[in-house]
Amino acid sequence: MDQCLRSAVVLHPMITLGQQWHGLGLWTLSKHPISRPLNRPSRPWPLIMSSPISRPSKLAENPSPSIGSGADTPYLISNYLVRDLRHVMLKVAANEGWFRNHWLGVPIWQLPDDLMGLQQAVTAIRPGLIIETGTKYGGCALFFASMLSLLGLEQSRVITIDIRPTAEAEAVRREQGLARFVSEWLVGSSLEPGVLETVAANVAKTSGPVLVFLDDWHDGDHVLAEIRAYQKFVDRDGLLIVADTSFADLAGTPVAPYRSLVDSNPRTAIASFLAESDAFERCETYLSASGLSNFADGYLRRKPNAEE
Repeated sequence: MDQCLRSAVVLHPMITLGQQWHGLGLWTLSKHPISRPLNRPSRPWPLIMSSPISRPSKLAENPSPSIGSGADTPYLISNYLVRDLRHVMLKVAANEGWFRNHWLGVPIWQLPDDLMGLQQAVTAIRPGLIIETGTKYGGCALFFASMLSLLGLEQSRVITIDIRPTAEAEAVRREQGLARFVSEWLVGSSLEPGVLETVAANVAKTSGPVLVFLDDWHDGDHVLAEIRAYQKFVDRDGLLIVADTSFADLAGTPVAPYRSLVDSNPRTAIASFLAESDAFERCETYLSASGLSNFADGYLRRKPNAEE
């Protein structure tokens, strides 16, 4: 077995497989010459990856460390490895595949995991109306229409809004049979008075919950203004979803190459809104099992005891 393991490790001459990582069944890596037998006692080099079980904590050696004049306090990040891996996977997915997806042949700029989350949300609340800002190519509007059709919600409708029309969205409107579920293809800013009046008129004649999906311009001030304007359409049974909160983490990568996104993004908009309003709270009910999402912290719902 030792010989097989030594033969398998060829990535670097100074890396061999060490002990098994407890709990996850992963192999940790220790740096010592490849020629040294694995079971030969030696003074190991620092572990590249180690387990809290296999390596004693410094806190155990010195339970009351102090920095300067004040005593330090214990600090441990739960599930740090899984969390960091998800961050890396999200950066790869958002930059390499997020914009290559299609729904029924139409480009849709969403991660598959997020579509699964949206599907769960639509299935759970069975909305009478879905309001989407950010039509782009029409893929997401078509996705929502598909969900309404599959659920047999023949009276439910989708409103989609974009400041700029595209030929792809127009083709969806003209050629896709499911486009019958999209009652309004509005062109203009989501914050224009005329657009908001049209949305309000559709909400007034809707029976059933309203799902709002904000996915257009991701500037923090704009998103905050959208949340303030559209939250009134969401009752206790509805849902307000703010897309692409991950831009705070993606800033500096090709998909988000602007320094301003560090401090002004959908996540900061949500934080500002929740700080000024106690009517809404975060909702994690509809996240995909993988936890990989561009807006894992973007689901908001009205609190049960909040006024509408």
